[in-house]
Amino acid sequence: MSCNNPFAEESNSLNNLSTGKAASSVTQYFLTNVLHIGGKAMDEFIKSCVADPANFEKPIKKQKISTFAEEGVNVKRRVNGKVLDIKMERDMFGRLLMLSLNNKIDMAIVFQYPLTPVPLVFGQTDGTVNHTSKSTLIKSIVGSNSFVEPRKIDAYVVDGFFFLHLFASHLPLIYEDIVRFLLVKLCNFKGSEIHLVFDHIISPSIKDLERDRRGNSERHTIYTTLGKKQKRPSNFLNALRSDSFKVEFVKLLVASFGDASLANILGSKKLYVTEGQSCFSFTTLNDEILRKEETEMACCHEEADTRVSANLLYSLIVTCYTQYYFLLIDDCPCSIDSVTRYCSHQICRYRCFCYCFNKHF
Repeated sequence: MSCNNPFAEESNSLNNLSTGKAASSVTQYFLTNVLHIGGKAMDEFIKSCVADPANFEKPIKKQKISTFAEEGVNVKRRVNGKVLDIKMERDMFGRLLMLSLNNKIDMAIVFQYPLTPVPLVFGQTDGTVNHTSKSTLIKSIVGSNSFVEPRKIDAYVVDGFFFLHLFASHLPLIYEDIVRFLLVKLCNFKGSEIHLVFDHIISPSIKDLERDRRGNSERHTIYTTLGKKQKRPSNFLNALRSDSFKVEFVKLLVASFGDASLANILGSKKLYVTEGQSCFSFTTLNDEILRKEETEMACCHEEADTRVSANLLYSLIVTCYTQYYFLLIDDCPCSIDSVTRYCSHQICRYRCFCYCFNKHF
């Protein structure tokens, strides 16, 4: 491998040493004439001060800058609840080139070793993980295909923490009222069964990096046992970034949904709520609410996205969260019962259920 000196020859084009990208006409004009532009601005300032000495004390008009950095992609990231505008500038290769020219470094040897702690295909230079928006995959799969709405909705499955984020700014102040508020919202779904599925919060977790990115300081705030008569935190969204708060709040919901005063709200519907690895069902009988632990629906998966499989074993689900739809629609390679429509091996060693839909669904 050999490297050419880009300054050895005159050229009409201007390229970025780090990315190889050619500069736009505006950027090229500015960078190649920066001394002339700066000198012209200085002369105009001197002339204005000679004409009117008061101009010396007045603010100087900011010059418009056109550089490669201005052409770069701006990335917005949320740090401690604040949105920051970050400009991605990868100047590592530019610095390597200058070092190789000044110190006679053999670049063929350099490129035999990794240049970053994590390959750039997996992460950014600041350490954050590369990921694609979830909606991109569903749009690619569905495309322009037609979709027929189901004639009857038997049940809904809801991502618990996503559901809480929807109403975080509208929740009552007391936990007891929050429980009633959330149950009313859940029972507004038309299905006879409602499945409220929460993430299983454990540590260490595959989601640690993403949760730290969303709010590192709030995440490690410790919350003790929550009581029904207590007031919620003033900033409920910040509290939801805390692992301990999420664990305690789900415990509160499971304990409070069994209150007899909520029987008239639940009515004839059946509610399933996950807590940790467990799942509980709630039904009404003689103006009382019966709570039962559904041992067959226990699941050790962290993500609510995958835990829905345990609920799908018992109900034909139409989800209200489109992410689940395309993850669970493919046929299973196993033998499928023509009546029950699920495969013969119901539970794998990780207790993840494999449920198969009809083709037309």
